Parts: sequence; C-alpha cells; structure tokens
Amino acid sequence: MKRKIRVLVLILAMALGMMMVWNVSAASEEYYQVFDDADLLSDSEEESLNAGINNIISSYDFDVVIVTTNSLDGKSVSEYADDYYDENGFGVGDEGTGLLFLISMEDRDYYVSTHGEAIDAFTDYGIERMKEEVASSLSDGDYAGGCEKFLNVTEDYITAYNEGTPYDSDHPYQESKNYFLRELIALVAAVAVGLVSVLMMKSKMNNAKPQEYAGNYVKKDSFKLTKEKDLFMYSRVTKVKKEKEEKGSSTHTSSSGETHGGGGGKF
Repeated sequence: MKRKIRVLVLILAMALGMMMVWNVSAASEEYYQVFDDADLLSDSEEESLNAGINNIISSYDFDVVIVTTNSLDGKSVSEYADDYYDENGFGVGDEGTGLLFLISMEDRDYYVSTHGEAIDAFTDYGIERMKEEVASSLSDGDYAGGCEKFLNVTEDYITAYNEGTPYDSDHPYQESKNYFLRELIALVAAVAVGLVSVLMMKSKMNNAKPQEYAGNYVKKDSFKLTKEKDLFMYSRVTKVKKEKEEKGSSTHTSSSGETHGGGGGKF
C-alpha cells in the first residue's frame, strides 16, 4: 500500500513539474516576426525590432509583422502585403487581428496591411499620418529607423484604440512632447532674434515726431474739395462647399477572400 502511495506521489510530482516547465516556456515564448528578405537590416537591428514587436504582441494582443523584399512577384504592393499576411497565418484571436509593414525595394514602395480589429485601430487618416512618420527615414536609407518609428506609432495607435478613441480626422495624432518642445524653442528663438533686429534698426532711425492729426501733414490752403459722391458699384458673394473629411477605414478583399485595410506610398 505504501509503495502504491509513493508511486502516486511521484507521478503527481512529475506531472506538476511538467506543468511548471510548460508554463515557463509558454510565458517566455518569443515569436519571430521580422522577415528581412531584402537584407536591409543587420542582425542586431532585427533582434531589436523583433523584441519590440513581441512586447506589443504580449501587451496588446495585436500581431505585428515586418517584411522586406526585393521583388513583389508580379503583384501590387498591397496584394503582396495582404497575401503574405494571409498565407503565413498571422493574426491574433478569432478575427486574426494584426498588421504587416512591407518595404519593397523593387520600386521603392512601402505598405501597411491591416486585418481584424487593426482595421478600426488604423484608420485611413491614421495610415496617412503613419506614412509621414516613416517615409523620411526610408528615403534616407535608414530602414531600421523607419521600422522603429513604425513600431512606436503602432503602439500609440493601439493604445488610443483600446481607450475608445482611435486616431482619425476628428482625433488627430500628436507627435511626441519632445517634438513640440523643440518646435516651441525654435519659435521662441526666432521671435527673439526678430525682435532684437527690429529694435536695433529702430534705434538707428531718426524719425520725426508723429503728428496727432492727419491735417497737420497737409500744406495750408493747398487742398480744396469741390465735390464728393459715394458710388456703390456691385457686390458678389461666392459660396464654396466645404468638403467633409471621411472618417474610419476603407477596406478591400485579398486574393484569399480576407478583408484588409491599409495604405502605402513611395520612398
């Protein structure tokens, strides 16, 4: 009887140990989400980007993928991005929520493909705004920097979406406080320089004292008004219809029948 109890205890202990090992491995599981087929990134840059992506996945349950390629295989940039996402089974949850950032060197294109809840989190406005953030780095050949900016903006967008206010035309995306601080310092400096310049020029001028009345500037008896008349010629009122800014996200269907949002451009 004692032997059977020892065996049972041993089995339970082994089972508990296996469960603990499985939980530890599951908690430390890391997804490989950077596919640098165009070889634009160093190994350390890939590792850094992959770590950032895994942080987003674990924190927000949004899948994020970065892909670089030298060829679109005859597809448009949007078709390539959508198909890459669908065919490789990316996405979190029942809706397959996530987004893919594609850099194509074939014609120097970049594209963001969204799926599931990411379509609502990344509106048409948001995609356009994101493009402004990453395009300059890509144009300068700083591909790692462009991808880092993409991840930073992605986290900001997901946070806003989770708070119930995704960035859109009526809720514009704001740059970092550091950016505004730099702009404010530059503005103050410009105003200061301009003010000093004006004061220096004014100090060198020898202006006559201004007169209180305009008539003081007219020579006595040199101006005589013989006739005056007011004529109203015509008036024209032009009305221009203000275009209403579209909100939300436009979508399309990929070759596999999945619904995607997104957008891109050249660099």
